[in-house]
Amino acid sequence: MGNFLILKVLQSTLFLGDIYVADTGNNRIQRFDSSGGFISTWGSSGTGNGEFSNPQGIAIDSLGTAYVADTGNNRIQMFGSNGIFLYTWGSSGNGEGEFNVPTGIAFDSLNNVYVVDTSNTRIQKFDSSGMFITTWGYYGSDDGQFSNPQGIAVDSSGSVYVADSDNDCVQKFAKIDPVFPVANFSSNVTSGYAPLLVQFTDLSEHATGCNWDFGDGNTSTEQNPMHVYSAAGNYTVNLTASNLNGTNSTFANISVSVPVLPYHFVKKWGSFGTGNGQFNFPAGVFVDSSGNVYVADTDNNRIQKLIAVVTS
Repeated sequence: MGNFLILKVLQSTLFLGDIYVADTGNNRIQRFDSSGGFISTWGSSGTGNGEFSNPQGIAIDSLGTAYVADTGNNRIQMFGSNGIFLYTWGSSGNGEGEFNVPTGIAFDSLNNVYVVDTSNTRIQKFDSSGMFITTWGYYGSDDGQFSNPQGIAVDSSGSVYVADSDNDCVQKFAKIDPVFPVANFSSNVTSGYAPLLVQFTDLSEHATGCNWDFGDGNTSTEQNPMHVYSAAGNYTVNLTASNLNGTNSTFANISVSVPVLPYHFVKKWGSFGTGNGQFNFPAGVFVDSSGNVYVADTDNNRIQKLIAVVTS
């Protein structure tokens, strides 16, 4: 033991001082102590669980679980540090979670898994259980493009380093922190008499969408809506701003009241016609000191006197 056949450069990893090596041509993983002394080996040629076809990458997470890029079988296999098979994911293809010659493999500080999907000329990122998170890269020679990428490493800040073999370079990628929306808005008035027309202005940052709840059962997705409050009350207006990374909400209050009039209605009398107490275009009115009412009944060409009725 300790002999190799087609050992890929840098396709080995350390855990607690021990060295794990993807012995590609022998379709196995070998484990050594820090002095190079042989400890154990596992794997053989095949397609079953724990078997390999030209494995080219291995990485150990913080819990001691070994992840092997089973290159020829287009999958990732997971093993305990003692070589016991745990789980596998992936298949041949170019969709999310599919591979075409996976080679390099690495972890970040959160135990997310990065796989160099060589013939698909991209990097795929997964969580520690193999759930797809994201991918980037495609064929080419420009920045962010790859040609036969092989090795991969992740530093303590989350930056990713890729050995872009046929482009004869190493590319570094920095983690982009997601930008979340910040909801904010104003209104031309915050109180008034019903019916109250309010103009709302969206002042949100980093938002691609908005949803308004006016607090009276009505909503809107317009950016700067106008809304009429027909009834008196205190209304809580809520704006939810959104983008691809999430949502954020804020609120404000609108107070609507009914005006207090200086006079109130008492009674009315009369209707259209020519009879007593009826009118046709009454245009003038006079009240004497006794409360009698005189009406100029214009189109009936007369004056009518209405006697005041005193009620106890």
